[in-house]
Amino acid sequence: MIEHAGATRARSFLDAFSRDDEQAMRDYFTEDLAWHVAGSHEMGGDHRGLDDLMAYFGQLRDRTDGSFALTPQSVLASDHHAAFFTRATGQREGRTLDVVLAHAVIVRSDGLWREYWVCADDQDAEDAFWS
Repeated sequence: MIEHAGATRARSFLDAFSRDDEQAMRDYFTEDLAWHVAGSHEMGGDHRGLDDLMAYFGQLRDRTDGSFALTPQSVLASDHHAAFFTRATGQREGRTLDVVLAHAVIVRSDGLWREYWVCADDQDAEDAFWS
């Protein structure tokens, strides 16, 4: 079976994220992207635009001394949406993160991602990790 192009694109993004390849990651998003992170922790909330998003990614890396990682679990896609589940792990100030994140993406007709939501299967654990 051939994988949908949107699923391939999601896997490719996760690979660029794991390599911390900022230029490659920028190629997935619209300039006016809205990125929504669930939770009541300091990393939660909305991020608007590519520069804000790249700064957010930098904070994920910096606050975990580079240990934050996303391991793909499942990827689903259509021409208009992508959804994927990742295992998020990291270390920070003596705390350990190990949750499953659900990612939902609205895909523009040219394939760029314009809106993105992410939330954890154990929001309390994620809130405690980042707080």
